[in-house]
Amino acid sequence: MGDTHPAKQDNGEQSDHDQRAHDAEFLDNHRENEIGRALSSTLDLDNLCDRIYAEMRQLFDAENFFIARLAPEHEQILLDLEVLEGERCPRSSRPLGNGLIEHILRTRRPALIREDLADELHRLGLEPMEGLGCFCGVPVVLYDRAVGVMAVFSQEEKAYDESHLELMVALANSAGIAMENARLFGQEQEKSRHLTLLNNVSRHAIATLNVEQMLIRIAEELEQGLSYDHIGICLADYDPKEIVVRAEAGRRREALGQRVTFGDGLIGDVARTGEASSGSAPDGSPFLLEGSVSGLALPIMYADELMGVLYIETSEEHEFTEEEHLLLRTLADLISGALHNARTLQKAQEQAITDGLTGVKTHRYLMEALSSEWRRATRMGRPFALLLMDLD
Repeated sequence: MGDTHPAKQDNGEQSDHDQRAHDAEFLDNHRENEIGRALSSTLDLDNLCDRIYAEMRQLFDAENFFIARLAPEHEQILLDLEVLEGERCPRSSRPLGNGLIEHILRTRRPALIREDLADELHRLGLEPMEGLGCFCGVPVVLYDRAVGVMAVFSQEEKAYDESHLELMVALANSAGIAMENARLFGQEQEKSRHLTLLNNVSRHAIATLNVEQMLIRIAEELEQGLSYDHIGICLADYDPKEIVVRAEAGRRREALGQRVTFGDGLIGDVARTGEASSGSAPDGSPFLLEGSVSGLALPIMYADELMGVLYIETSEEHEFTEEEHLLLRTLADLISGALHNARTLQKAQEQAITDGLTGVKTHRYLMEALSSEWRRATRMGRPFALLLMDLD
């Protein structure tokens, strides 16, 4: 009988251990479900990053944290969220290099470096990271590929351990799907905005045949539909071979009426060659506005005739995507068609009231002008007089 008690005690201890393990697993699953629900409740990328950071702070100290995303088409690392000493930093980007972020993306494996960070980075053949003592980062994996990295770091060594790494892995699993949904939703929203913009510009292009009014209305639509610092619509003036800014949009509207000689700067080069051109210059020399560092200019062409230039300038480095090129080329084509139609009608109206041989206004123009002036005088209660002269 006495021999059975230790066995019962062992069985009891095992049972308690199993129950604790079951409870811990239940809590982990519950926590992951709660995190998943919290992250899936928004499709805005900025809000999503804020919620990921809020979840991180509930799990452990995360005064220094970032979410980095790979942009392979631009060969860049995008920092969608960066928090330093508890303060959120503006969004930023950097070219792809050979750092710890790139290492995690390549290997798709978590990285926990608790001490001797500089030596470990040197051993891995990676770029050094100054002023850090501990790093804990995990890949954000989607469809069996790494699309980003989440990481916490500290100046102190041994600030994080395996338990922190496990929590971050669980969070990254939920975050990956939520970030992809937010990205896809953002793309659809952008496409919708672009279609609305094209529709509105088309509507204004046929609503009026007055060139000045038409360009002003198109610029107003560009202001609403695009977020660049400066957008300009220039028309060609062939007598002095210059490009003139006739309408503009954006937060830096400082160039209206400026003239650019064919061949001068980004805009003049497009006017001279008839080919689209983009560029960046730290000195800002190719651009119209001081402080611009990136730009894109497209010819406004009808058949083989250059009618003007549509151009964009930004005060921050910007890599124009193929989608942006396509949208802006479509806008340039819409503007060129509208300008051609307006000028064709103006020319037809001028020919209808002008004698082709003498260049003198016709009898039809005289009668229409008399009728218009008579109505205006009657409406305003003013005298009306007509003087006739016979010139031989």
